[in-house]
Amino acid sequence: MIEVINKLKTKRFCMLNALYEFMEGNTQKWCNLKELCQSQGIPFDSNTFAYLQEEGLIKMYGAAFTCFLSHDGVRAIEEAWGNPHRETMYFPAIANMTPQNG
Repeated sequence: MIEVINKLKTKRFCMLNALYEFMEGNTQKWCNLKELCQSQGIPFDSNTFAYLQEEGLIKMYGAAFTCFLSHDGVRAIEEAWGNPHRETMYFPAIANMTPQNG
């Protein structure tokens, strides 16, 4: 079961991290997260998108899968990168993740 949980957390990290990098941590810009993931070779999953939204890490903006990075999303990514060897509430330790885009 731990393997399944870590796989889900890794998917969440990859999607949110792609958004963070694209937005450069800016909470005032929006983009279509599905299109962004597809352009970067990151598997997109609508359940993962819904989880990020439900946790307040992203905010919806109109059309399907279009969103803003929330302040909490910025904090979650920065916490994960701040100590890549430590698991966070949302993500496994970055140092232990297997890349999702290749």
